[in-house]
Amino acid sequence: MDKKTRPVSNYLNKNYLSLIFLYNKGEYESVVAELEEFESNYWRLLEIIPSILENCKNITNKYMWPKDKIHFRNELILRHFGWVDKIKFITGIASFIIFMSLSNKYAEGMSFYAFLLRWPFQCLFLIALIILTYKIHVWMKNFTISKDLIRCKHCGRYTYYMSPNCRKCKKADPVPNFYWDCLVDLENMIVKSAVQEDFYHELKERYSSKYAIWKQNKMEALDSSVSDS
Repeated sequence: MDKKTRPVSNYLNKNYLSLIFLYNKGEYESVVAELEEFESNYWRLLEIIPSILENCKNITNKYMWPKDKIHFRNELILRHFGWVDKIKFITGIASFIIFMSLSNKYAEGMSFYAFLLRWPFQCLFLIALIILTYKIHVWMKNFTISKDLIRCKHCGRYTYYMSPNCRKCKKADPVPNFYWDCLVDLENMIVKSAVQEDFYHELKERYSSKYAIWKQNKMEALDSSVSDS
């Protein structure tokens, strides 16, 4: 973690860090649901993330296109059953080990039928593992096509996670980033504006006064604690 994000992380406790994780993963609905359910527990966080919460609500209220609904469904399935895709690596490695074992047992001039009669269980188990590996790969491919996608924090459409621009709205920096999008890091707005001028200019215009009040209260609390000590 770099020097810029460390103060923010130190300010937030472990409960808040879970919200940071959810936002950075693009799970906007989860962020809204958790904040609304446990609002009284997050009063300190609500002072610095009105932009985060508003952005999440804005994204969740946007119309979801049919293709985006498919990606959203896939995202939910992978979140709970993504481990199934890893099984193919286990079955694939096991089938390779059995295949190499049978290869060492194969004698030159032996027919496949004779070989099958001699080691029927190993051969059938190998075939079953190969089929299972293929079936898991084909089935999970229906969902893993959405693995490298994330909902753009500007338009709410799904875009490539590593892309510098959203493939739908073409705006820069489409991936949600808690440290860049909350008010704690508002002081670095000049640097941010060079990345996405519209998004961060609007953020500064709307929340700069609230950020100034929060910063002043924080400084007063710090001075008070120093004087008390």
